Formats: sequence, C-alpha cells, structure tokens
Amino acid sequence: MRLNKYGRELELLLLLTDNNNYTAQQIADKLGITRRSLYYYFDYLRESGFRLQKSGTRYSLDRDTSFFRRLHESISLNDKEAAYIVSLLDDTGNRSPMAAAVRTKLARTFGL
Repeated sequence: MRLNKYGRELELLLLLTDNNNYTAQQIADKLGITRRSLYYYFDYLRESGFRLQKSGTRYSLDRDTSFFRRLHESISLNDKEAAYIVSLLDDTGNRSPMAAAVRTKLARTFGL
C-alpha cells in the first residue's frame, strides 16, 4: 500500500535525525523492511535533495539542507509572533505561573 510507504519514509526521516546514528540493519529492522529496500529509500532521499551522512557503518541526515530550513521556518515563531504572545501574556498579569514561565522562555529565546 502506497500510504504505508509514505509512513516509512517519514519514519526514516525521524530515525535519521534522532541523533542515534543507526546502522543500515538497525534502520531496516525498525522500519520492517529489507536492507535492499532501505538502500532504495536512501537513493530516494539523495535524489530529493537530502544529504545522507555515513560515519563508519552508521547513518544520519545532514540537517543543514533547504528542506529542514523551510520546515523550521514554517513551524517556529518569528520575532513578531513571539512579541505578540508576550504581550498577550503580559495582559494576564502575574496570576498564572504557566504564563510567567512561557513569558520567561520567550524573552530569553527572542531577547524580548
């Protein structure tokens, strides 16, 4: 089923970016596929612009690619969004410890 393949591709992306650097056999076992199929997935990733890194027998993805930059930009807050959230939190006053914690994190992260 094609949808199952997409699930495997997404799971492969997660495995290759989780800082564990698995061997090809470990990845294949986790995905429930053969190593031969895994190498086809690796080729697909390369053709799609991902940079597959191999250190000895362990694999990972280089996160400094246009895909990961675009993904980060689409899900992360920009400075204006963070400032807006801080202003909303300021309106709550000091009644909520959760609001204070989030306000502190945003201020630290965005220099607000």
